[in-house]
Amino acid sequence: MSSTPTYPGVYIREVPSGVRTITGVATSITAFIGKAPRGPVNTPVVINSFGDYERRFGGLTKDSMMSYAVRDFYQSGGAQSVIVRIASGAKKATISLPGPGSLDFPLEAAYEGAWGNNLRVGVDYNTKEPKTNDQFNLTILETIDGEDVNTEKFFNVSVDPADPLFVVRVLEQGSLLVRVPVDSFGDPQIPIDPVTTKPVRPFETTEVVTTSPPKTKQVPVPADANIGVDGGPLQPGDFIGDAAQKTGLSAFDKADLFNLMCIPPPDRDLDTDRTVYAAAMKYCAKRRAMLIVDADAD
Repeated sequence: MSSTPTYPGVYIREVPSGVRTITGVATSITAFIGKAPRGPVNTPVVINSFGDYERRFGGLTKDSMMSYAVRDFYQSGGAQSVIVRIASGAKKATISLPGPGSLDFPLEAAYEGAWGNNLRVGVDYNTKEPKTNDQFNLTILETIDGEDVNTEKFFNVSVDPADPLFVVRVLEQGSLLVRVPVDSFGDPQIPIDPVTTKPVRPFETTEVVTTSPPKTKQVPVPADANIGVDGGPLQPGDFIGDAAQKTGLSAFDKADLFNLMCIPPPDRDLDTDRTVYAAAMKYCAKRRAMLIVDADAD
């Protein structure tokens, strides 16, 4: 900014330079693609620690070579990674909560896999406004060998789409365990009373006991066609994926940046297929990233 001289002397005028400092970018963000027992499928997820990986993708497991690779990455000082889970033929577990008449209230596991068969759900009406007919409290438990390993509680959720705590939005934004399923048009499958044409909430599943708070009876996943399935062994095509559908390698199109790519083998007794490496080399060249190749692979 120029100044107006008012008396003899030396005046200094600072002129902004046209040169801008180059902002550094990360050079060690590593992309991993492979099998995991849980987590979103064909969706890149940014992970900042192995603890993050455990919460989102199920941690270390003998059937997932990717889990060992990610663990070693962080044990060796890695800071950030992008994970894409692929799961051929996997299915989500579903739960039907009883409702008025024959209007069952459906829920489904947040992600594909047999892990969803361990979910239990409870409902109670001890809400902020107990006289309303659309609010309820939802308790979700993941129980393995009789031990609750994950617990989520959502209070005062509603089946009214206009409510700020609309159950569909609450679960999408806050739950790692369940979702309300949607139909082929993308609309949530909340049951509608044919008489009032209003959405209905599930029945309460709380039993009155002497302890406080009340004990909740969890509704189990039915042992039928609604169980979750992990899917079959991964094939080269699962890794390569479909560019139009953004699956496999092309799922990383939805990620902002990665610099390195690691493709663990699909099984501990197998190597990463040559065709997968060939496709990954082309993809990494397009993304200006470096592909890490196992030199001992056949």
